[in-house]
Amino acid sequence: LVLHCDQRDLGEFRREYEFIYDAGNGGREGDLLDGFSIVADKGASTGRACHLATRQSAIKMTTVSVRFRPVEYPSLSMRLRVPGNVRGVDPSLRRRGASDAAFKLWFVVVDKRPGATNATRLFGYTWNALNKDGERFIDGAFLEAVSSRRSLVVTTLPEAWLVAIGATGDAWQDIVRDLAGDLRKAFPAVPVDAFEVVGITIQSDSDESKGTTEVYLDEVAFRPRGAMPR
Repeated sequence: LVLHCDQRDLGEFRREYEFIYDAGNGGREGDLLDGFSIVADKGASTGRACHLATRQSAIKMTTVSVRFRPVEYPSLSMRLRVPGNVRGVDPSLRRRGASDAAFKLWFVVVDKRPGATNATRLFGYTWNALNKDGERFIDGAFLEAVSSRRSLVVTTLPEAWLVAIGATGDAWQDIVRDLAGDLRKAFPAVPVDAFEVVGITIQSDSDESKGTTEVYLDEVAFRPRGAMPR
């Protein structure tokens, strides 16, 4: 299961993988300064890449059409570069900064066991950055997200965990994770083979930190265990 960013424009990308674009806090489709677009990039594997940019705004795309069991496709790989990162951020419950990130990859996962309570959970990966104290999480740190289990007027949000990824610098980086293993660590009370991914969101935001972001995404892939990224 491979999401390539090699289309002519973002509309073609969204139609191919059935992503819904949401720019509720600013950003426009096709805008190179504030939104999602598809651009030429010699460093990308196909010569084209998804371009994510925000200016004190938040943008995201979500699909519910790419559905799979993480135990069947546990090998997650992402190829991206981040020339524009945010600062003074902390998306965890520690709240040592704004909850922004240059790049987040979110999964909506559902516990498919009959009668499972609180079956829906959120899990994802967030691009590392300095918090307001000038500190960074270690690579691979597990963070309970600031929105996790937050009580609202009529509902309580699902339990949500993030994993910190990414090194400093704007060179292309290949991120490889064991999605099934990470889910097992984040939600130890649920057998990992009970989970199904029912939604995927690609996000970038700088609205709380009042900054800017710029990200180039080559592809996101989910493969069987032992299958190597191309």
